[in-house]
Amino acid sequence: MLSFLLAAGLTLTPVELPEPVLDVRVVDIDADGHEDVVAVSERHLYLFPTRRGPGTKHPAPPLVVVGRGLLGVVEEGRFRRIEDPFGAFQAADVGPASLLAALGKTKPVLLDAPGDLDGDGRDDPVLCGPEGFVTPAGLVPVVPEAQLDLYRNEAFAVEYRIPVPVAGNWTGKGRELAFFHEGAVVAFRGTREVERVPLPLTETGAEAAAMRRNEVLLQDVDGDGRLDLAVVIATGKTELFAKFEATVRLFRGGQVYDQDKRLFHRPVSFVKVAGLLLKTELVDLDRDGDLDLALSTVDTSVLSTAAGVATGTAPGTYHLFRFDGKADERTPAWPLSDPVPLSALTDKPQPPVRFLPDYDGDGRPEALAVDGAVRILVANADGGFDAGPSREVEGAGRPSVGRTFAAVPHKGGLLIVEAAR
Repeated sequence: MLSFLLAAGLTLTPVELPEPVLDVRVVDIDADGHEDVVAVSERHLYLFPTRRGPGTKHPAPPLVVVGRGLLGVVEEGRFRRIEDPFGAFQAADVGPASLLAALGKTKPVLLDAPGDLDGDGRDDPVLCGPEGFVTPAGLVPVVPEAQLDLYRNEAFAVEYRIPVPVAGNWTGKGRELAFFHEGAVVAFRGTREVERVPLPLTETGAEAAAMRRNEVLLQDVDGDGRLDLAVVIATGKTELFAKFEATVRLFRGGQVYDQDKRLFHRPVSFVKVAGLLLKTELVDLDRDGDLDLALSTVDTSVLSTAAGVATGTAPGTYHLFRFDGKADERTPAWPLSDPVPLSALTDKPQPPVRFLPDYDGDGRPEALAVDGAVRILVANADGGFDAGPSREVEGAGRPSVGRTFAAVPHKGGLLIVEAAR
């Protein structure tokens, strides 16, 4: 493996594999403090300790569950934890896990663990079955309303029809499993529901899915050990002139309503952007310990749409907002404009740009564009972005972003994005 191009303190390092990679994760599966690479092809599961080889190769099971200190496989309806990922590949049977009918009947897929439920520093498996979520504490009776869409390769998620569970502290009383389900934030401690907070979100039908996408994000934004709530409400009109906008309200530490639970508290941060919303992300863009907000939108004006039909792209804008722990409204930092393929304007929008957590340590974010070529964009001191390394690859897939490096799957193997040494 040789570093390919050096610019702005970042490199693209190719890892050649004999078959196309379907999916990849950057995660510390052996809990040694260093992130590892887990990749899957149609026939094999590849494990790389840290970002470089040599890796190990194993037959690919239909489902692989990964997390910090966790590597497990689901075979024949049972979950088996891999005891020594980089040694003897032996699995310990930890009991049945009846999964949705769609699982295991297509190409192999990687699923993410929601986090650490018992406080031992290692993630715990949470599997989705026809009767609810199967956790180490037992069954959480939240019945999914749809099958998994494996095309998205996200753990247990089809928009809101199957909730994405998060392990964390929502109520302030301990470790819980929290998710957005049936219009409410629901928290379970063990197998007991401890809180249900309805959210006033407008229902969106299937026809509007590509134009209006409500999003609910549960993450510890300010790093205080409590899960915070980001509510994203996207609206739009398709009359003579299309008009779309997205509003984000961030509520800290589960404090969503007043004491009477009738009105929203004033949000910690409130932002609004114009354009058709593609995706909302929370990532520590400047490595200051809290999470920042990235919104990707598309210009849907008549002129831009007409021009886009001819070129196959539409003007995309990435709005970045920095949170610094203060209860004030933030202004955008580091705006980025980049073309968005028209193929992204579906009910499963995937903008081609992902943001990275300041790998080169200059206090500014980097962006990774995957659109035929894999490109690195680096924020500069003037508030914009400069072009960094790039490499042409075939069949590039969605990158996995870790704390210290990222990995991009493609037909020839992987590209590792990291700071220059």
